[in-house]
Amino acid sequence: MTDFLLTYDLDKGHTEVKNYLMNLGYKNRVNTVDGRVVELPNTTLLIDKLDCQQVASDFKNACSAYNRGCVYEKDKIKHSSFFIVEIVLANGLVG
Repeated sequence: MTDFLLTYDLDKGHTEVKNYLMNLGYKNRVNTVDGRVVELPNTTLLIDKLDCQQVASDFKNACSAYNRGCVYEKDKIKHSSFFIVEIVLANGLVG
């Protein structure tokens, strides 16, 4: 397994998409070896997955789930972009 950072931008549905991903195990913070908690930026999440294709699929599924719940077309996510980075946790951070 590999750690990945997912950072994303949405025109709407941010809270719902983030909650969907966090229910899949994505984290919005990391813990340091000395017990401190480091919060990630608002639209950045950390996950341990086999590959970045899984992370991309999770994000797209989260957006699709949000859109399925919309009654009106105008309420659906129209703009979404994301960037995935494979990382090695260092400087005393643990996943």
